Amino acid sequence: MLTTEVIYKKDGMLNTLLQSFGFHLNNGEYSLALPTTKRKLKLIPYQDKKTLKLTFPENVSMKDCQIIYEIIYTLSEELQGNVKDENALLGYDNAGQKVFIYHGFPNWSDYINEAKHKSLEGQMVSVSHGEEILGEGMLLTYDKKEDTSNGTIFISCDILTKSGEQSFFGENIEVTPITQW
Repeated sequence: MLTTEVIYKKDGMLNTLLQSFGFHLNNGEYSLALPTTKRKLKLIPYQDKKTLKLTFPENVSMKDCQIIYEIIYTLSEELQGNVKDENALLGYDNAGQKVFIYHGFPNWSDYINEAKHKSLEGQMVSVSHGEEILGEGMLLTYDKKEDTSNGTIFISCDILTKSGEQSFFGENIEVTPITQW
């Protein structure tokens, strides 16, 4: 199990905040079933020490890691907390530096996603926006741009379909591998 602690300064509505993420309280311990693996993220509050201890399995999906990061980030911001995540090593970035569930995660996530999409070029993919599938075919190009003025991320990609080449551009576009058309 990997562990992270949030040592906070500000008392807040912890129960309400955790319930907004879908946590359930049972015998003084909060738990959340992670959406991809259904494995448990556990959170134990130590109010006398103003510490929240989060534990989660080592083998979770990238999507689950993103959710865990967002929870830790929100707790840190809302409760003015410091995050200790040295016991939650996820891997190494392109410079060989250690990456943890909180410290270094956003850049590492970008690095992993870029590598994933680069390796998908020439492979069969599905392009979707939310639940709507926009197209399926062989990935020809993939590019991600961020509007630094507002943080919006735009995805553009080209795929080769049975009927020819299609291009897609926009926010919240997801490219996932598929095995057949």
